[in-house]
Amino acid sequence: MAVEQNTLTSGKLSSLQLHMLRAFDRELTEEQEKEIKQLIADYFFRLVDQETDEIETQKKYTSDDFEKMARGHR
Repeated sequence: MAVEQNTLTSGKLSSLQLHMLRAFDRELTEEQEKEIKQLIADYFFRLVDQETDEIETQKKYTSDDFEKMARGHR
């Protein structure tokens, strides 16, 4: 939300945002909108998943470590 507010108040859009606005400058069906939203969500999920894998590798976490972390947050 903060990024959204900042973009709205500054009046500046990134090149990607402008590209997306141009690409979708037409009516889409509800199904098309759902598919596009899912594609974007999948993209960001992959980014988070990759970063999580990198951290797991760097920290050399094991299954036991994750079990301990899960129990500690109850």
